[in-house]
Amino acid sequence: MKPMFALGCLFLLGAWVGPGITGNDGGGIIPYPLVAAQGGNDRAVAMVMASGHCAGYRKFAVITSFHRRYGDYVGFNCRRNLSRTGP
Repeated sequence: MKPMFALGCLFLLGAWVGPGITGNDGGGIIPYPLVAAQGGNDRAVAMVMASGHCAGYRKFAVITSFHRRYGDYVGFNCRRNLSRTGP
């Protein structure tokens, strides 16, 4: 049982690709390689990741830039209400 636990821990450490979401209550950026590593529909994956970040501030996520290139970022804003753009 212990060797399997150790093997699982090594796998999880190896799956970590580096820095994750960077941002604050106004929005942030997600490295595109982190989004692409999740597989599937990368735009939907980015939206889920951004929504999770903004939910911590009780806000909604809006993707503002999306470039499918290694080394680029997905940008997003956190907004209080989807229908309002002002304060």
